Amino acid sequence: MLGFGGHFSTKSRHYSTTLTALRAVRKAYQRGEPPEHPGHTPADPDLTGDDATVTLNWLFDGVGWLTIGDAALANTAAAKARERRRIAKEEIEEAIAKYGRINPLSRLWTVEDVAEYLGGP
Repeated sequence: MLGFGGHFSTKSRHYSTTLTALRAVRKAYQRGEPPEHPGHTPADPDLTGDDATVTLNWLFDGVGWLTIGDAALANTAAAKARERRRIAKEEIEEAIAKYGRINPLSRLWTVEDVAEYLGGP
């Protein structure tokens, strides 16, 4: 790649870390050994010995839509989806009545279309 015969992710030892060094650090971490660099503080407070207390207060905020506009928008979208589903059913029934089957290349099928065509639930 670009005149370099090695793997694209390998780097010079003088420029950056090597994959071998990364593997060694990963193996040490998996064995539970402490990190080699002194200024490192673990992200997990349990490793430092500190006791952490977590308090969660959950409050019930309500059910449903926040505004009348949100409810109207959701109801409109649901009505459009029902209408599209009804029209698709009618088209499938017409195609079956006319051709005895549905041309699978005429459009993309939904799971419901395939289940209905095959007589499933």
